[in-house]
Amino acid sequence: MWNSKRSLILSLFFTYLFLGVLLACLFFAPVILRWFVQQYNRTQTTYYALVTVFYTAVVPAGAALLCLLQLLRNIMKDQPFAGKNITYIRVISWCCFVVSVIFFVSAFFDLPVFVFIAVITAFAGLILRVVKNVFASAVEIKAENELTV
Repeated sequence: MWNSKRSLILSLFFTYLFLGVLLACLFFAPVILRWFVQQYNRTQTTYYALVTVFYTAVVPAGAALLCLLQLLRNIMKDQPFAGKNITYIRVISWCCFVVSVIFFVSAFFDLPVFVFIAVITAFAGLILRVVKNVFASAVEIKAENELTV
């Protein structure tokens, strides 16, 4: 049956998959975006805006994926309430906010779908901030319990 170990392995698999897709997109994004611009009769300016948005958003997205990978590795080592994990969750949430700002600003160029992406990533960042606060409280309680025993 399904258990937490399998869930963790599935999470690691998808994290590596998304890292691979992100790396592949680094090389193929210009070709894909050029096809998109030609397919939907957009201007050359839209193409350059899309390329700029993509390569600007790759940095925080890659940082978030690497932090997620470290977080999952710590959980696999049975260290879910380590102080480092709070930092990883904090970085991931800030990466979501940065991507949100990038896409919100980009919505002024041409594609209104960027507003939708901006809202989703901002909401994800907000949820992660709450999770980070819960983890910080759990780490604090764990530290207090270790001192009293």
